[in-house]
Amino acid sequence: MKCKIKECKTEYKTRISFTAKEDDEIIIFHKYGHNHSGEELKNLAHYGVKEKIKQLIDPMIANKVKPTRITKILEEYVKQGAVKEDDLPSTDQIQTLRRNGKKKESTLETRADFSLLMESFSIKENTSENDTIIIGQNLNPDDFCLVFSSRQLLKNVIGQASSCSTQYLCLDATYKLTVVGYPLLVFGTQNINHKFRLIGFALSRHEREKDFTFALSSIKYALQEFYKYEWRVDFIMADGSHAIRNATKAIFGDKYQHGMCSVHVKRNIEKRITSCVDVEHRSDLRDDFDFLKIIHDSGLFKVAISLFEKKWNSITPEFVDYFLQTWVYSEFCNWYAGSIPIGFSTTNNGIEGFNYAIKNKYTDWDRYKLNEFVGVLKGIIEDNSKEELENSFPTSFTLDQNLWRKVLDIKKDPFKQTDQITFYWSQLKINGKRAEIYEKDIQKYNNAKRLKSFKPFKESLKLWKVVIGDNISTTVCSCPKFRLINNCKHVVSALLKLELIQIPNEYSDEIIVESKKTVGRTKKATPALIREIND
Repeated sequence: MKCKIKECKTEYKTRISFTAKEDDEIIIFHKYGHNHSGEELKNLAHYGVKEKIKQLIDPMIANKVKPTRITKILEEYVKQGAVKEDDLPSTDQIQTLRRNGKKKESTLETRADFSLLMESFSIKENTSENDTIIIGQNLNPDDFCLVFSSRQLLKNVIGQASSCSTQYLCLDATYKLTVVGYPLLVFGTQNINHKFRLIGFALSRHEREKDFTFALSSIKYALQEFYKYEWRVDFIMADGSHAIRNATKAIFGDKYQHGMCSVHVKRNIEKRITSCVDVEHRSDLRDDFDFLKIIHDSGLFKVAISLFEKKWNSITPEFVDYFLQTWVYSEFCNWYAGSIPIGFSTTNNGIEGFNYAIKNKYTDWDRYKLNEFVGVLKGIIEDNSKEELENSFPTSFTLDQNLWRKVLDIKKDPFKQTDQITFYWSQLKINGKRAEIYEKDIQKYNNAKRLKSFKPFKESLKLWKVVIGDNISTTVCSCPKFRLINNCKHVVSALLKLELIQIPNEYSDEIIVESKKTVGRTKKATPALIREIND
C-alpha cells in the first residue's frame, strides 16, 4: 500500500499472514514507518477530489445535476480562474461522490418505507389487469425480496403455453439500477416471433438460489391463485448461473431442458483462446467453434466433438481440456443449435435487450433509492401490461415479403431432389453462384458420422437438407434459420416445387424483383427548350 499523499514514495507497513505449518506464521512488513508534518501536508498534493471542489460539487449533486453537466460547469470555473485546471475531477470521480452521498442515507429507513408501500401495491378485488401488484414479499434485511407483476403480465405464461407446444421461460439478473447495488431479477417468455414478453420482476438484496426460488414460487402461486393454472416449463434459457439452475430445479423438477446462452459461451471461449492458443491457430479454432454452434443434430454433434478433440488435442491440449470439461461434458452443454427446441434462439438476447431498455428508457442510466426505484418498476409493469393487452400471442406465423423475396432469389439455384419429400441445397458459392450438387456430395452428407477426420466431416455438411412432412410441425430443414423461426426459404422452395403452395399474386416476381440499376451516374438533365435529336 502506498501513502495517500502524492509524491510520497514511502509505503505503509504491510502484514500478510501465511500459515506454513499448523502453528507457524510468516509476517511480511515494511520496517520503516513515517508521518508528515503540517508544512509537508500543505506542500504535498492529496489524491482524490479537493475539499474546495467538493464544496462546489455538493450543491449540484443535491439538485440532481448530471456528472457530465457538473464537469462542464467546473470547466467554466477554470476559464474564470476560480478553479485550477489541475484540480478538476474526472467524471468517474464525480459519479463516485454522487453515489457515496446517496449511500449515506440509511438503507434501514429505506426498507422501513416499504411497509407504507405494501398497501398501494396490495392485491385487491378491484385491482385492474394492468395495475402493479406485489405477489411476494420478504422484508427481512438479510433476505430482502419483493416480487412485482400484474394480472395481465401473469397471463403471458398462459398465452405462451397455448400458442406454442414448448413452454418457455427465460430469466436473468441486471445491476446498476439502485444506489445500494441491489440486483433486479427479471422473468419472461417469448412468442413465436421471438418478441420478449415480461412476466415479472424481483427486487432483492442478493442473486442467490433462495432469491430465485422465492420469486419463482411467488409467480407459480399467483398463477394458481388467480387463474387456477399449474405452471410447468419445457425449456429454460439463462446464463451459467448455478443459482438459477438450482432454483429452477427446486421449482420445476427435472422434467425440463436447460439451455445455455451461446453468446456467453463464445465470450468465455474467446478469453481462453487469446490466453492459451497460439496466434497462428486462433482463426481456424474460431471457425471450428462457429461450425459446432450451428450443428442441427445431437448425434452429429457428438461425432463432431470427438473429431474436434482429435484435431486440436495435439495443438492446444490446455484449451481442449477446458472446452470439454466446461462446455461439453457438463450441465452447460446445451448451447448449440441441435440442443435448442425448434423455434427458439440459442441466445438470451431477448431478455438482455429488455434489461438494456430498462436503463436506456426508464432510468436514463441513473441509480435510484429503493423506494424511488419501485415507482420506476411500476411504470415499466404498467406500460408492458397495456402493450400485452393490445398484442395477443400469435398461434401461427405468416410468410412475409422478405421471405418470399429470398425464395425468389434461390429459384434458379441448383438443388437435388432424391425422393418425393427430400431436397438438398448447397451452402457453397462459386463466383457468386451456388455450387452444383452431385450424388457424391449427398453420399458424403449422409455418411458424415463415419468420417475419421474433422476437416472432411466439416466439408461433408456443406449442404442444407429439407424433409417435407405431413404438416409444418413435421417438416424440417438443417439450416440455422429454420431452427430459429420454424420456417425458411428452403422449406418454402421445396413446397413450391411439390406444388403444395403457390406464390401469392402480391408477392409475384413483377412486384418484388426490382430491375437492376445501371452502372454509373444518372444522365444530366437537358437544358430547357432544347430538343434532343435522335440519330
